[in-house]
Amino acid sequence: MHWVFIKNNIFFRYLFLEGKRSVKVFFRSIGNLLLVLVLTILAAVLLENMLSKNQIIRQVEIGIVMPEEKKLQQVTQFISAMESVRELSDFCYMELEEALEALEEGKLQAVLYLPDNFYEDIYYGVNTPATIFFPKETMQETQVFKELLTDGVALLQTAEAGVYATLDTARYYEPQIKRSKIGNKIAYRYIKLALKRDEVFEKRMLSPFGTVNMQEYYISFVLVTVLMMAGLNYSFLYSGKERAVEEKLRLYGLNYGKQAVIKLFIMTGILWVIGVLLYLAGCVANAWLELSLLWFEPVVLWKLLGLAFTMALYFHIVYSLVGAGIQGAAILFIINITMLIASGAILPAAYLPEVVNRLGQWLPVNYWNQYCMKMLF
Repeated sequence: MHWVFIKNNIFFRYLFLEGKRSVKVFFRSIGNLLLVLVLTILAAVLLENMLSKNQIIRQVEIGIVMPEEKKLQQVTQFISAMESVRELSDFCYMELEEALEALEEGKLQAVLYLPDNFYEDIYYGVNTPATIFFPKETMQETQVFKELLTDGVALLQTAEAGVYATLDTARYYEPQIKRSKIGNKIAYRYIKLALKRDEVFEKRMLSPFGTVNMQEYYISFVLVTVLMMAGLNYSFLYSGKERAVEEKLRLYGLNYGKQAVIKLFIMTGILWVIGVLLYLAGCVANAWLELSLLWFEPVVLWKLLGLAFTMALYFHIVYSLVGAGIQGAAILFIINITMLIASGAILPAAYLPEVVNRLGQWLPVNYWNQYCMKMLF
């Protein structure tokens, strides 16, 4: 009974016919979509590489020379994994002669040499110095590293002064704990507080990419760009012949509002399928390449519906105003490119002129890009 009603209802019959035609167009345009995807990925890689090479402060390559002590290796690996350290420097472990040779050749910007029994000496209170080698001519990155290193040493010396002052004071008073444990107590307390600096680093993040890194930013860029360009395939829904059919359908009670709902439903469904396929492909590539950028989360599939619907609404408005055919697709393409440039999707808004930046903040693609970054990361 219900099937007979749906079959005879003009709304569902028109929805079925337009949907069937749209699916055929979708399969015929897969090659074009793949081409757009490849070109967009290449553009994202080139932009990411260009911006990486033009960062104000680049990573400093540091060679670590140290004895094979398990505890010391664990400490250095823990420190190198901290975000505030990882953003500034990259550690590589090697022998002393190899490290000094790489420093001389310019492959390293600094070499940190930790002598034998370094960990035990520090643990038992012996001030065994660590030696740091720098090249004769230092770049800006190395100078910044040296300045931060000097500041870090000063902080350690301040903490050390506090320990010694407390121990000296304990000689004249009767503390509640043994004097031998006072130094350890203060040192552990200092380390506990010092390790929270990553929280400060995250809260004070200043980046043209917002709260995501460059790779995450351009993953969102690829998804948004491909979906925007997929809209070029929907011009047939607004062609002259289609408008003639729509006029006749009005006589059967299918007004422009219902026809718009059908078109939005079809475009949203196909855009959602494209978005899901791209998302799953990204998750597979992430696992295959053993990266840590993208993981599968079922909630993303539902959030993609919101993105697909707003883009479908955008396509409907543009095609309704400018018409269909080659002319409509060309105008949509020009609008897409203009929005991608002005909104900061291709280059982050921080790199654009102030006038363009102000305009781009109100463009739909800016919200789509922000939405994708929050959705995926």
